Amino acid sequence: MGDGLTALRRLALGVASAVLLAAGCAPLSGGTRRSGPPVVEQAGTGEVVVRVGSPIEFDDVARLVYDDASLGSAIAELSRLPYAEPVPAGSVLVLPPASELATKRRAAKDTEDLFRKGLASADLGAYEEAAGFFREALAKSPGRADIQYNYGLALSQAGELNEATRALQRAAAQRPGDADYRYAYGSVLRRWREHERALTEFDAALAIDSDHASAAYARAMSLEDLERPSDALRAWRRFVDDFPSHKLRPEADAAIARLEKAR
Repeated sequence: MGDGLTALRRLALGVASAVLLAAGCAPLSGGTRRSGPPVVEQAGTGEVVVRVGSPIEFDDVARLVYDDASLGSAIAELSRLPYAEPVPAGSVLVLPPASELATKRRAAKDTEDLFRKGLASADLGAYEEAAGFFREALAKSPGRADIQYNYGLALSQAGELNEATRALQRAAAQRPGDADYRYAYGSVLRRWREHERALTEFDAALAIDSDHASAAYARAMSLEDLERPSDALRAWRRFVDDFPSHKLRPEADAAIARLEKAR
């Protein structure tokens, strides 16, 4: 899971391309994106839904929704998008009523602070401590797939496989189009010797990102686990062809030699 933990910082500190609605922003799905002014709707929960047709500044969104442009930075924080950049076309902002904005903003900040503490602990190898911070962050923002993912990775490193499996399964279900999430879930399934299910996840990861070396390597190992030597040999050869300079190339070469000798 070393590659997965490297992804802690990469995935957490960058702006996600598909943030869940529960976190405040998501891309439009289904149908054709329409350019033009944003469409503002009142949700049954009391929240305000803003469908962005063309790029728009956060201050303009704040003026439109709250009649107060000074709240633009607060909207950006809640949406987990950079305030200095326009809201991307095709985004959907789900914003709280004005009376709840300050509370929601504080909660979002508290969540982010806990998340970053978890990442810092993971960087130091303190995985149980990291998992504790992620657990607290999830209590405040249960819809954050990125926190769920990092929580699962930390638990896996701490040896708490039962909860790690549940966390990584939830993360993969929330973001089925993320190769790292599918790879991480497959990796923990392989530790349970759930080889068919693990292979499914590695195949999914590679379908999303054909350059995912860790998934390609794990796929070859899973085929050996399943006692499919011909398929495994093809997978190892492909790994070597696709990633000739990878640090695990010697192990792949050894696997190829072993399987060829056994033929």
